[in-house]
Order: sequence, then C-alpha cells, then structure tokens
Amino acid sequence: MGIPVNSAGATPTGPIEVVTGAQWREGIELKVLSTKLITGAICRSMCPRRSGLVVNVIGNCGERPDP
Repeated sequence: MGIPVNSAGATPTGPIEVVTGAQWREGIELKVLSTKLITGAICRSMCPRRSGLVVNVIGNCGERPDP
C-alpha cells in the first residue's frame, strides 16, 4: 500500500503592494482546494477499509517566513 502525499501550493511571494489579490486567491485555492479534493478522493477508498494514511504538506512559512 502506498502513502499519498499532497504538497501542492504556489502562494505568491513579494511585496504586499505588488502581489495582486487574484494571485493570492489562485495560490490559496490551489493549496486548500487541492487538499480537499485529493483527501476526499482517497478517503472514499480508505473509509470502507477502515485503514490508510494521507500526508498533507501545506507549507513551511511558519518555520521559514518570507519577508
């Protein structure tokens, strides 16, 4: 059995006055929506088996912030 790892994400970086709202929205939707869709799809097969594991890596800004 494999362990799926979801690490999609592309939150934009740069000065707040330069990065557009559309760029932020696209990055956040990619992180959040991909996590939901992938995890939901995998859970449909794991729940009946009552076993499995999903790893979601959503970012490292908490550990290494980008000024």
